[in-house]
Amino acid sequence: MNSVGIIDLGYGNLGSLYNAISEITYNVVVSQQYKVLKKYDILILPGVGSAGVFAKNFKKTGLKNFILQHTQNNKQLIAICLGFHFLFSFTTEDGGVEGLNIFPQKVTKILNRSHYSSRTGWFKVSKTRQLGIKNNSSFFYFNNSYGIKVEKNNFKNFGSSSSILAWIKKNNIVGLQFHPEKSQLNGKIVLNYLVNR
Repeated sequence: MNSVGIIDLGYGNLGSLYNAISEITYNVVVSQQYKVLKKYDILILPGVGSAGVFAKNFKKTGLKNFILQHTQNNKQLIAICLGFHFLFSFTTEDGGVEGLNIFPQKVTKILNRSHYSSRTGWFKVSKTRQLGIKNNSSFFYFNNSYGIKVEKNNFKNFGSSSSILAWIKKNNIVGLQFHPEKSQLNGKIVLNYLVNR
């Protein structure tokens, strides 16, 4: 059974995420300390709020090189919502914030009248069989006003929601724009699949 370390940036959905993972494995911890997190098989980088605050808190942890080394050692990283954005090179939010540059694309403001200032609610996601769901399109809960546009040949293993990237997989790295811990049964299935694969 894989162990899971949830990276604590001092705010966000840590309680609900911890509870969701605890239903899958008993070996789960929430921490921002390298000495603790290095003992765990899977790291989860969650994120709720603004990119500027996220980046500031992330820098304080000093975990950037550790996370990159974790992935280079072929250990799994799961990034959620704002943590998902941080996998990319840059987001235009809060005047511009640099990410981990694991993926070279840019995160930009979602410009869609139907979504107003944020894309909040339940939206259909494509290619969800690759996330352990029986149906190849399923609904998940989103809460974001920035995202990555899906353009031809940008990605290999991915799913979209409308024209926005909803998830991406590359080797041992998985990014989820939606919140699995808020997505009821579908979210539980995805987390169980990712933790136990």
